[in-house]
Amino acid sequence: MPEQEQTEAEQLRDDKRAVALKNLKAEHLVNLAVAYHAQSENSGYGKADNDAVQKYLYANSLSPASILGEDGNEHTLIEKTLAESRQDGKAYTGQVSEYGLIQSAARIIQDSLKVIKVNDVLEILGSDVMISGAYNDKYVSDLMESEDDDVKTVAKVLMGGYINHVVSKKVAEALGKRADDAKSGLENLVK
Repeated sequence: MPEQEQTEAEQLRDDKRAVALKNLKAEHLVNLAVAYHAQSENSGYGKADNDAVQKYLYANSLSPASILGEDGNEHTLIEKTLAESRQDGKAYTGQVSEYGLIQSAARIIQDSLKVIKVNDVLEILGSDVMISGAYNDKYVSDLMESEDDDVKTVAKVLMGGYINHVVSKKVAEALGKRADDAKSGLENLVK
């Protein structure tokens, strides 16, 4: 590949990574993705967990729900989901459901994970572990496309582990807010 094409390809990759990192750090988008994953039948989360997620994460995340698109411009999640649901791309033919919104948010998070580096994933999680040379500064997508099945497995576990960590942490956060509300209610009762 000529040097200029490689530089352009690298720049495009860096631009996609920058967009993905902003999306992964957008709390409202992450909260909606958590709602998607937590409500899944096989998630292991129950009604109380999902009620807390719905009240403290989902409901508060709908109004500011905007994302940074691959074009570098900000779009609302509703706009993006509507555009994806249109029949043959024709305006006013799309339909958006609550499930479609949270599913779209989860897909954006998943797609964003694929275009960042292994180091980025661990940094977002707050880890300061030293990454082995084989994975240091490598893109997750490169691991996924590897000929080595063990390397592909690392990519899948990394992505699944990220989702599991974020969902668990956010569900716990929602439950903590519900507990705080219960405490406040009791305090207000006896004032």
